[in-house]
Amino acid sequence: MIDELDSLGRMQSKCMKCDAKYVAESSHGTGNMLRNIRSCKGKVYRDIGQMILQSNASGALENRPLSFKFDEFREILALAIARHNLPLQFVEYEGIRAVFSYLCPEIKHVSRRTTKNDIMKIHAKEKTKIDELLKRAPGRIAITSDYWSSITTDGYISLTAHFIEKNWRLGKRV
Repeated sequence: MIDELDSLGRMQSKCMKCDAKYVAESSHGTGNMLRNIRSCKGKVYRDIGQMILQSNASGALENRPLSFKFDEFREILALAIARHNLPLQFVEYEGIRAVFSYLCPEIKHVSRRTTKNDIMKIHAKEKTKIDELLKRAPGRIAITSDYWSSITTDGYISLTAHFIEKNWRLGKRV
């Protein structure tokens, strides 16, 4: 409600949703405003199932409407699979699909091939970033490698590039 004065100098309240105006002086009571709150035409009703908790700047929890961005979801999913070394078949697990459908009923489920393609796109984007970073390095680049095998005899190799950045800080990319 917004308070303002009418032409007779009486305080009025105006509903922010339907613009209905009511006398808001203490002698008139609040019944008319309460009735408007219950029957307001501009009031938006939201299903509580469509709300999700988020933390605000002060750290307190608050509700926010769910806005689902499918492309962003696919990128986050691909990053999680790559980061945690999950199998690509993870996106096809029945339980995972049930969770995704619960969170967003109109979700389009992706296959492992789509997820593989998403991971390859992320890899290409990150590779381009590293190429640009190394091209801007003013000096030489030292590359070291490390090879090791796990208990199950899986072989691993890592390459690390060390270089001096423009601001004379040591840069390192694995």
